[in-house]
Amino acid sequence: MITVPLFAAGMVALVEKRWFAAAARVLPPLLVKEDMGLTVAAYGLDMIVQRRHRLGTALSRRVSGPSLAVRLLPPNSLYWATHGTHYNAVLMPVIFVALIAAASDMISSPRVPVRLYGTAAPWASLLIAVVLLPSFAFGALLQPSFYRTPAHVIAAKRVLALIPDGASVASSSGLAPHLVDRADVVVFPSASTRPVRWVVVDMKQRANVPRSIAVQDAALGRLATLGYARVAEDDGVMLFRR
Repeated sequence: MITVPLFAAGMVALVEKRWFAAAARVLPPLLVKEDMGLTVAAYGLDMIVQRRHRLGTALSRRVSGPSLAVRLLPPNSLYWATHGTHYNAVLMPVIFVALIAAASDMISSPRVPVRLYGTAAPWASLLIAVVLLPSFAFGALLQPSFYRTPAHVIAAKRVLALIPDGASVASSSGLAPHLVDRADVVVFPSASTRPVRWVVVDMKQRANVPRSIAVQDAALGRLATLGYARVAEDDGVMLFRR
């Protein structure tokens, strides 16, 4: 995801007070990610504050604030749950650089408690990360099942192989990435009125994207009336053709 390295580089540039370099790195994500406005605005706010008051590494805490608030306040668990990283990935380099900048500033503090905290914080963070690592996504690397292709994936590949290259396809969101390099793909059920020849859905891996599951079920029920016939099904992956 291009936004992650860009924000990491932008954060480093801010800490190093390289204003134009920071702006050049944090503006492009506005073109590719829908929830970056608050974070980019915070970068701009920090530039103004830094130029006037030289608040040093305090910018790190303010930059991460808006993105952190967005992830903690919404009811949508995709923003804050620990089982997923999609919306958290952009925040991670910001927090990481903030930790380094803040710890560096604390170590040079004239107050002993602050210096001790600044010295201990990075090591404590590393220890917590190592202890918790097996309970998160990387813990799967320790499981033998991680290195085996699931039967459902094999079944899905068999069904997708039936779709010819260059075909027009409406696909459920989880299958679409496996088709976009060789077919004209919209996500099922698409709001577009443009007709497609093929429809492929995965009934075992369902999500409320781009519409609710109830809407998806209703669209599936209408396929027959639109002239689609089911031509294949394997482990819950269904393929229709018109």
